[in-house]
Amino acid sequence: SPRAGGYGRASLRDHIDASDAETLVVAQIESRLAVENIDEIAGTPGIDCLFIGRADLAVSCGRTETDHPEIEQAVRTVADAARRHSVPAGIFLNGASDLDRFRALGLKVFIMGSDQSHLIQACTALLRQCRGA
Repeated sequence: SPRAGGYGRASLRDHIDASDAETLVVAQIESRLAVENIDEIAGTPGIDCLFIGRADLAVSCGRTETDHPEIEQAVRTVADAARRHSVPAGIFLNGASDLDRFRALGLKVFIMGSDQSHLIQACTALLRQCRGA
């Protein structure tokens, strides 16, 4: 009887079928252990996307740079597994400058910046404009 079920207007079967059709399962790959087990994760029935969290992955690997060669290799490992299992893969990017590089690896889902980074950029631009006036 929740809002998603039309407050009881949808039959239980229709509600379940609609929920199943609209639910997306994204496996976040954010640790060395996840990369080591990527084929098992990617091959799990019902996984709709592998999403690489490079910052958390870097921390898990004892690194502080998301572009460290070890992290770059982990990204390629996940991208390769995604291709083998026909599962889309994605990644967070700070901006569009790396978009082509990750598209070339076969990644298809991108989060471009965060609400905080967009707000900071807009406010910084506005501040520059005001100071210049």
